[in-house]
Amino acid sequence: MGYLVAILALIFLIIIHELGHFVAAKLCGVQVNEFALFFGPEIFSWQGKETKYSLRCIPLGGFCAMEGEDSESDNPRAFNRAAKWKRAIIIAAGPIMNIVVALVAIAIVMCSSYFMTNVVDYVQPGSTAEVQGIQPGDVLYSVNGSKVYIASDIEYLTYGQKPETLDVTVIRDGQKIDLTLSPNYKRYMMNITVKSDDEGGVTTIVDSVVESGAAHKAGMLAGDRIVAINGVELLDKYALDEALANSDGQEITVTVERDGHRIDLKLTPSVAIQNTTSAMGIYSFKYEKRNLLNVIPDSVDYLVSSVRTIYLSVVWLINRTVSVTEVSGPVGIVTTVGSIVNTSPTFADKILNLLTVSSLISINLGIFNLLPIPALDGCKLLFIGVSAITRKDVPQKVEGIISLVGFAVLLLIMLLTTAKDIWGLFA
Repeated sequence: MGYLVAILALIFLIIIHELGHFVAAKLCGVQVNEFALFFGPEIFSWQGKETKYSLRCIPLGGFCAMEGEDSESDNPRAFNRAAKWKRAIIIAAGPIMNIVVALVAIAIVMCSSYFMTNVVDYVQPGSTAEVQGIQPGDVLYSVNGSKVYIASDIEYLTYGQKPETLDVTVIRDGQKIDLTLSPNYKRYMMNITVKSDDEGGVTTIVDSVVESGAAHKAGMLAGDRIVAINGVELLDKYALDEALANSDGQEITVTVERDGHRIDLKLTPSVAIQNTTSAMGIYSFKYEKRNLLNVIPDSVDYLVSSVRTIYLSVVWLINRTVSVTEVSGPVGIVTTVGSIVNTSPTFADKILNLLTVSSLISINLGIFNLLPIPALDGCKLLFIGVSAITRKDVPQKVEGIISLVGFAVLLLIMLLTTAKDIWGLFA
């Protein structure tokens, strides 16, 4: 069921994109010959007063075919005869619609559930963050000069790096405070995940145990509640993290509560490289919920953060920080979204998780289409910009050849990523 929902969500985002072009074209007086969902041979279609509406068999996108878009036309309502500003609006409308839909989805999620802010909630005692003076309630403003819009930005801004020092700026009582931190990337862990409470906070109840990990070898089970380490009672999850950090990798006694009984388990924490945020000693950020009066700034921050992450991802692909094998096609996207929906415990969680992931996909569709890559909207906007500067349109044949080659390359990439995703399902 989750995979069907994922497919429908992807189809919806494609329709939204093409609908943006379609509505803008109609409002600008440009004739639309066909509005199609997907590519390839036609499955069925129907003819409207002016526009043919069709469904095609290759689910890799869609198109809004306008008169005079790819060839010269003497029709007064042809795309090539429209004013340049109108052409730019029509082309940009598709990606903009995706971005607007993502913004709405983000706002709904933030008004419906608790989300992680960039307000510090817990600082590990003795860590570099505590030593340098970071306190609960501080707003993490920037890292190495780059603004932090949401807490997860820290990991993207330092992806593939393990900097020895970090220049961090926090806001406290309206004042900016500049600090230099020396992260400690070594971490001791039991190889478990713990459950969250209704407000997004963490508990000491074991949610899952990694097979062959330290906790699994000691006999810990999902559902156990960790109550003490070496006989010292735990008040919260952070006390557990602190106890593990102080273990220095030596054997410890973990007391769990199971079926009303306490059981002592002996285990040796494993060593791992922790993420930058934890390495600084910031173990959690506050979770908050918004309302219609204050949700817009946070929604925009989330959107800006996502756009920057997309830009960074493209840079990582170019400089090979990230392998192209990590890029997913439609099958991979549907599989990921479907899995998230299927594993969500309640119907409300399924809807909120679907909205969250769909917003990310929609932002990706919008921003990626604005890149100046042949066959994408960004390249068409580039052609319009060049013609506005030179006061001479790029020849239709030249634009057509570039778009055709670009489309062929993109189609090949999509087919390869789809084949990779399918292979991954059976590997």
